[in-house]
Amino acid sequence: MSTSSRVQGMFENHILPEFGSMFIKNITIDQIQTAVNKWFKIAPKRNYKKWYQLTARIFQFAIKRRYIDAFNPASSITLPRIKVNPGAKKQNFWDKYQLRTFFKILEQYDSKFEQYVLFRLLAYSGIRRGECLDLT
Repeated sequence: MSTSSRVQGMFENHILPEFGSMFIKNITIDQIQTAVNKWFKIAPKRNYKKWYQLTARIFQFAIKRRYIDAFNPASSITLPRIKVNPGAKKQNFWDKYQLRTFFKILEQYDSKFEQYVLFRLLAYSGIRRGECLDLT
């Protein structure tokens, strides 16, 4: 898909349904904020920011062409953010009981001795994966 068709899709599917029936000089900060909040609910990861940026560029173009005064109402909105709950962060490590269980399972496979040594070195030395793999 080309950039132009992707941008055209953004306009047709998101920007024009919100603002297409209005005159650009009559669009308010509150209307833009409402649209951005709606877009955030639809696509919270990234897309809503692209749609907002395209909307802001339309207002910049309108200012250059003197269709509106030298004020961009899109620049006065607050972009919503995904709330990160630090307590809900998934732990990325094993406790000592999980580690013991893992090593007991690995010990059962005699043909996996190199892997056993690798994981044991990683677990007990504190070195990073890349550093460990660079060892000869």
